[in-house]
Amino acid sequence: MNQTSMKKLTSTLLATLACGAVMAQELQTAAHDATGEPRLDRIETISSNAIFTNLRPTPMINYATTGRDVLGPANSLSLPQHWAAIPFVPRVSSHAKILKAAIQWISGTKRIRLGLYNDAQGVPGTLLPGGQGATTIIPTYPSCCDLTVVSLPGTGAFVAAGTKYWLVATTDNRTAADFTGKWLDADTASIADKIDGTAWESTDFTWSAGEIDGVADNDCPTPCPSGTGTCVGNGDDYKCE
Repeated sequence: MNQTSMKKLTSTLLATLACGAVMAQELQTAAHDATGEPRLDRIETISSNAIFTNLRPTPMINYATTGRDVLGPANSLSLPQHWAAIPFVPRVSSHAKILKAAIQWISGTKRIRLGLYNDAQGVPGTLLPGGQGATTIIPTYPSCCDLTVVSLPGTGAFVAAGTKYWLVATTDNRTAADFTGKWLDADTASIADKIDGTAWESTDFTWSAGEIDGVADNDCPTPCPSGTGTCVGNGDDYKCE
């Protein structure tokens, strides 16, 4: 390879590295909005602190493009007020701190509330103590791949292992009665049936996409199974010291 070719190759490599550095910087800063509030974007993955999630594992397609309405009473579609919820059951007792939902804004005032409710015979019941927050930072519909994110105050809301709860999206009818938006689908649930020797057939079910992050409580048995030592750890991951 002559000297001219070497110079061209070196220039190309330097340009590529510089471009990659700029792109990395853009992706890094994209994880937060102008106010510094954390946001999910295309480089975000499912949190390791997830108490519940039905997001797709691929960051570029966290959720589907279809969904159901979330509407205030003065929405631009002239439809009745519409709140929405999805159920979940935590595996371990935890304090939920971050609520995430694939809610996108269409029109009206940008403000939505996310909260955790107990179960009342198959529907959302009562709001959990410390279990609700609001945000005005909402992705525009249709877009990919941000989530609406709410941080709960203090230590968050306690959720018990094996108990059914609801992640609920409600409109603020005092300050954002005209909110018009969609909660997009996770599209991750399916069943399969094989009837009388026929081939297997699958049926997919859609439900609204969301995630709940937090910190597992110390569920160590007391006393330790060995009868000696102090139990330390979270959830099912404990040991006696």
